[in-house]
Amino acid sequence: MGSAGDRGLERATFLVCGATTVLPWLSFISAVDFFKDVFPDYKVQYVTAAVNMSTLLLFTFINMCLSNYSTTENRMRISGYLLAAFLVIVPLMNEFLIVPIANAPTDDSKLPVLFAVLILAEVAAAATNAVFQSSLYGMAGEMQVDGDLMGRSEVGKGIAGIGVLVLRALTKAVFPETHTGMAHSGTAFFLAAVFLAGASMILFDRMMAKRRRLASAKADPEAGQEAKVEATETTALLGDRKEAVAEEDLESHSWAVHIEVFRAVKNCAFTTMVAFIVCLACFPGLTSSLQSTSWNLGSWFPLVLISLYNIGDLVGKTSPTIKMCLRADNVHMPAIFMVIFFVPAFLSCLFFQLHDLVPCILVIALGAMTGYVTTSAMMLGPAQVPPNRRDTAGQLCALFLISGLCFGSLIGMGISHMHVTPLARG
Repeated sequence: MGSAGDRGLERATFLVCGATTVLPWLSFISAVDFFKDVFPDYKVQYVTAAVNMSTLLLFTFINMCLSNYSTTENRMRISGYLLAAFLVIVPLMNEFLIVPIANAPTDDSKLPVLFAVLILAEVAAAATNAVFQSSLYGMAGEMQVDGDLMGRSEVGKGIAGIGVLVLRALTKAVFPETHTGMAHSGTAFFLAAVFLAGASMILFDRMMAKRRRLASAKADPEAGQEAKVEATETTALLGDRKEAVAEEDLESHSWAVHIEVFRAVKNCAFTTMVAFIVCLACFPGLTSSLQSTSWNLGSWFPLVLISLYNIGDLVGKTSPTIKMCLRADNVHMPAIFMVIFFVPAFLSCLFFQLHDLVPCILVIALGAMTGYVTTSAMMLGPAQVPPNRRDTAGQLCALFLISGLCFGSLIGMGISHMHVTPLARG
């Protein structure tokens, strides 16, 4: 697509699709307090986190391994529509099955079945989201110019994070803190995710239809010239052109090529993984035990920290799309700085009663640094390989991104269980 309008449609599509990839998990997080009350004996907050992350990692790997059996377009379209369909399951279950039970605590005979349905719905949503996200990064790597589409996907995630905070504030103001109110609040998040998934697929279908029309219009004038050279391309010396293309396509999906691509993008891929591990270990890992001691914000303090992180994250994700200051050979340097600086800094907040301003500054800086480093690495990775390998490069980078989220979440959950008594100020 050459025109500004066509490129604008592509950027808008990848922006909305990027936002779609984070809404399913954020929807489950938004409803976790409600599910904890409904299923008090099932440790919902830990089970849902473990199920989501492990499913994302597994199906991202499967999608990469089996990508040669289908086109990226088909994988995105099928997984996108299935994702929207699976996200409808939980709000229907909330409103028509769980709310009646929640209002009648003695009737808990159906809880095991409903919990199984909840987990199956989460697995289905996470699996389809993994295929959708991995394919999205693969297509972004293949279609992008100077990393613009990969960057737009990441910016979409940052905007979704801010949108979730706004929606959280609205639902908190509208719905009461009762079982029914919390159920309605969770339903609002899931329906927002369904709407966003539907919007992303409408934009995606429009984008692909326009690309096919432009490709067809471009191919028509060349048809006569191709007919003239057809005999030359099928001589014994050169062999059959279609057969050569088929062999090249088969070879492009071999494990040898995956290894070759990995060697080219490994610096960017590992940078993304390390950055997310450090980020999630610090926030919410090390910050989960922090209390507001200076401003006495009480239960509002975690919300303030989350808001600041999301603001920093959006600024960080947007910045590389405006000015790229890193290169593929030095993109890992900020990740090393994150390990050296942020881990001791957040540990200091945990062990010493510092002013509330300190963790606030650290959290917004962590969000900005994580957003900038990971978006830069995702934009630079596919650019390190030839155009016909960028789909594979995008999927490899996505695999390491999900790995960072998975391992970081596990470390963060482990750290959040630590009970640390802050040392008194000297």
